[in-house]
Amino acid sequence: MVGDVWSDVRYAARVLAKAPGFAMVAVLTLAIGIGVNATVFSYVSALLLRPATGVPATGRLIEVWEQNKKAAGVERFMPLTYPDYLYYRDHAKTLAGMIAFDGDPEGVIWNRGGNGEVVQGQIVSGNYFDVLGVQAAMGRTISPEDDQATAEPVVTVSNSLWRGRLGSDPKVIGMRLLLNGVEYRVIGVMPAGFLGADNYSRASKVYRE
Repeated sequence: MVGDVWSDVRYAARVLAKAPGFAMVAVLTLAIGIGVNATVFSYVSALLLRPATGVPATGRLIEVWEQNKKAAGVERFMPLTYPDYLYYRDHAKTLAGMIAFDGDPEGVIWNRGGNGEVVQGQIVSGNYFDVLGVQAAMGRTISPEDDQATAEPVVTVSNSLWRGRLGSDPKVIGMRLLLNGVEYRVIGVMPAGFLGADNYSRASKVYRE
């Protein structure tokens, strides 16, 4: 068997030597194919197989969506409205807790010293961090009391933003940030590695009809 394999290898080498252009295309095609597969596997592995650190018991997280049987494709499933969220949060008996957040993080204009900078921000419910079981590295997280219409606008910042754009300022708690024209008070800095709930619940969904 070893002799047969060696003969095949020598034959393939002779054929490729006679057609170097074909050999180059074949090698390039293999390289692109391997690169694409490696990239896709890395993405799937990070998103589903090895969720990022920062949230305990990630396997217990699910998403709840509205299902419209009269629609087709992606239009068949819609996120719950905020009144729906409030109802299920207060009446669900099979869930340890239920949170709400505004889709994927979006660009927020941070007016810093008269200059506008774009940062990623996300609106979350007051019980967001409590249900996820995540504590702040500095200060505190947003609480249900902060979720009231009359409450002062507050914000927690990521560890990377605190270290990068805020220069690891030890006096960050209480700092005022002007975001989209609204002044927010910084109440906490999140631990390194915490990326929010988006990266943890994509694999499991529960559909409400």
